[in-house]
Amino acid sequence: MTAILTREDIKERTRELVKYLDRKYGYHHWDNPEVEHDPNVIAYRKLYKRPEVKARENPTGKVVIPREDLINLNKAEKEKYIVEQYQSSVPVTKIVKDLGYNSNTPIYRVLKKYGVDLKRKRKDKTSMITQEMLIEASENAESVNAIAKRLERYSPGMNARDVCRLFKHYNMQEAYKKIVKRWRYRYLFENGDVKRYENLTQLARHLGITARKLSRDAKQEKPKYKILTWKEMRDCEDI
Repeated sequence: MTAILTREDIKERTRELVKYLDRKYGYHHWDNPEVEHDPNVIAYRKLYKRPEVKARENPTGKVVIPREDLINLNKAEKEKYIVEQYQSSVPVTKIVKDLGYNSNTPIYRVLKKYGVDLKRKRKDKTSMITQEMLIEASENAESVNAIAKRLERYSPGMNARDVCRLFKHYNMQEAYKKIVKRWRYRYLFENGDVKRYENLTQLARHLGITARKLSRDAKQEKPKYKILTWKEMRDCEDI
């Protein structure tokens, strides 16, 4: 199993390559055609095709590596992976799943071993989000998860719990409750009219059937009832 390349590994490889090229071709004289075909240059470029390196080029900074490869890492490689992922704001639950652990205990044991500040991570994750950013991300968002996804462009690893804390921090609890309700709303088209229900259970009660039966009906190719979510209703209004 090839070791995972961290940012520090890439920096060190870059420094080594620069020194090598300066020695062989002259100080910063890298326009020599031979440089393009130099084995060390070719090997260096291949590093940037590695999945963990390519992943860090995207906005989220999340590393996407086959799970079986992660599970087969040795102890030192796993520890390095845990620390880097945690410091990149990847949720602990995802790290646990990636490495095939049964609990988060091994993760926190490694973080404690390397002196990683656990409290700082939680604070830093939301400290970059201003109230204006939160309001903008909430506009026309159909759910709390949708808001978290929008905010990931500013702070990777945002989740629904982080969004809840942000609303509380900015004293916007009422707005939070409204967005939670949006996600539960269901709209029924019946006899040419549209009626809103607080949730699927309430709508099913109106129709005299169970919510499970109504959910099954919605999955049919030609459902008996025409039901839309809040987002679907809004999309219809925008057309």
